[in-house]
Amino acid sequence: MRKVIVGALLMAGALTLAPRAGVTADASGDATEIRVFVLDKTGSPVDVKNWTGAVDVMPVRGQRKAFKLEPVAAKAEGAKEGAKEGAKEAAKEGAKESAKEGAKEGYRDEKDRTWSESKDPMLCGQVKELDDWYVEMVVLRPGASTRKGGEGTPGAREDDAKTWGKGFRHTHGAGYFKAHVDEATIKDTKTGVVNFKSTVVFTLPNGDTKYVKGFAYPEGVIEDVLGRILDKDLKDTSKMDHEQAAMSARKIQNVLHSLPPLAFKDAEDRQEFEKAKQECMAACHRMEQASGKEIGDAADKCKSTLKDVRSQAKDAEGALTAD
Repeated sequence: MRKVIVGALLMAGALTLAPRAGVTADASGDATEIRVFVLDKTGSPVDVKNWTGAVDVMPVRGQRKAFKLEPVAAKAEGAKEGAKEGAKEAAKEGAKESAKEGAKEGYRDEKDRTWSESKDPMLCGQVKELDDWYVEMVVLRPGASTRKGGEGTPGAREDDAKTWGKGFRHTHGAGYFKAHVDEATIKDTKTGVVNFKSTVVFTLPNGDTKYVKGFAYPEGVIEDVLGRILDKDLKDTSKMDHEQAAMSARKIQNVLHSLPPLAFKDAEDRQEFEKAKQECMAACHRMEQASGKEIGDAADKCKSTLKDVRSQAKDAEGALTAD
């Protein structure tokens, strides 16, 4: 198996620094993008600028295919600086109110960034261990930045679509790898839905080759993301105060909206899954509003319904395709 993977990755150009013909880094609006991040044990990004890599994609039924991971340079988040510059520009034009609004907007962006990236840097993807690091894989499906979630659902917010896009397009403020894969490669040839496993291979600056196995989409993403919330955020609901409960409630709602659209064999299974999501959203809304002695009971209910969502999701055959 190791020889097969290495051979495929050599063909993809991942295990050599020389550029290969036919490998493109251009994004396509209709393509699925796989992003790979390397983080240390604290959740901080690792400098991977001298690494090379590839991702080996294996649909449940279909042909295995390897894709070169293209490096993406780090981009400064610039939220605080953006706020300062926005205020400075507005002040130059003599618009004090606009300056205040610019600073306020920059502060709001900074709050969003801090919540999504600093306080829970591994929110959206499946995470595996590699030596002293964590490797996170995030799958961006076509339409991720515009999908609307939670319409008509208790506790849904007007900016759910923005949150959904931000969540799956996070960068951790550092360099990462990406690969664009075609729909045919990630589809189950029997059911026609997206369902695949993958292995990531890195070549380090010293020449060592590292394999990260066990990634699966969508099963692994759902299991990991919901599992982290259950094991971390909702581990001890009896000790939650209002601020913690409200933050966890908002986080769970955002994550539920961010789950990939799942495909089920039976209509009844789909209905059970959607019902579980709605009940969890409603429970989260109550937890967000709870105070005093109500917090523990509301958090327990939220935790119970989230477990049900995870359980119902296991009946899915895969994720719906872009078409």
